[in-house]
Amino acid sequence: MNEEDRTVNRRTKTVERFWNQVRARFLLSAVFGKHCRALRWYGTLPPRAESTVICMQIILNVILCAVSYSAFPRNLYWDGKSSQIWRLVADRTGYLSYANIAVFFAFGIRNNILIWLTGWSFATFNRFHRWIARVATLEAILHSVGYTVFTFISTEDGFEAYKASWAERYWWTGVVATILMSLLPVFSILWLRRSLSLSASFIIRRSFLANMMVSCGLVSHSGPLTESVGISVGISHIYSALEQNPEAKLRLTWTCRRSSSYMDSVMEKELKSALETDRLAIDAYVTGAVRDIKGVSCKEVAHGRPNVAAVIHEAAMERRASLAVVVCGPASLADDARAAFVAELRDRQDDMDLFMEAFNW
Repeated sequence: MNEEDRTVNRRTKTVERFWNQVRARFLLSAVFGKHCRALRWYGTLPPRAESTVICMQIILNVILCAVSYSAFPRNLYWDGKSSQIWRLVADRTGYLSYANIAVFFAFGIRNNILIWLTGWSFATFNRFHRWIARVATLEAILHSVGYTVFTFISTEDGFEAYKASWAERYWWTGVVATILMSLLPVFSILWLRRSLSLSASFIIRRSFLANMMVSCGLVSHSGPLTESVGISVGISHIYSALEQNPEAKLRLTWTCRRSSSYMDSVMEKELKSALETDRLAIDAYVTGAVRDIKGVSCKEVAHGRPNVAAVIHEAAMERRASLAVVVCGPASLADDARAAFVAELRDRQDDMDLFMEAFNW
């Protein structure tokens, strides 16, 4: 290698090291501590980059609601300055709320063209969708309050004018719309939705799987999140990686609540072809009642939860080329995996990617 090649190599490594630091400290890391998906303060806190975008959107809406109001005496429409200000505030917040509703619906659909243009996941746009909805609802409330106050103070007999307004269709339909919009954020609070879901489970029995897949090698990833959950997500990525990269070495760390006979069934059917390639290693963990744990035909079987940080560190140390970490599981596992990956990324200049294949509904 000549001097010019060495210089290019050093510059490339410097750029990669800088980009990894940006990803580790801004794009992927949690805002506080390691919690992104675990329930905190009656909700979840998005990663640092997403939280920054959300804060910027809120600040922008606050500025647009607060600046450039011109009130002056002898106005042809409303004489008092207070009346003018309240009417202008009511109009502007109404316009902004209506504009945000359009964005709110656009970000909430899976066939969002921005997913394709930006490469962001549906989970990311789903978080933006929820925060835009909250801002639009608050602006709708301010719009309704503004018109109510304006009606009272713009005429001498404000109460009579207020009562007369209820006969107008635009008025009472606006009130109904504001009430319904205000109820949506309340019923969409995460702990309330989870409580309702748990209550419904007494009527409809549901089972949940959790798994984490760490794959050493290059994993192709594109498009929105799959609708599958649990091991089905891992199976999809396993076969994709085996097909697209003939040299990929994969490791599946699978945590299951059921007895290990279920794992045997999946490995004998869905994962049979992947296991026959000798490029897939499986570590199985059973967190529920252990009845037949010795029946699992894989590298290692344990009772309890895996050490996520150790799994990711071992994968980073053993890898020969690129490293892709795909996570699908409960909030605590996802947060542990994110924190462990960020810690590894800060100390390395290699090609490493993290894919969080789950989101809070």
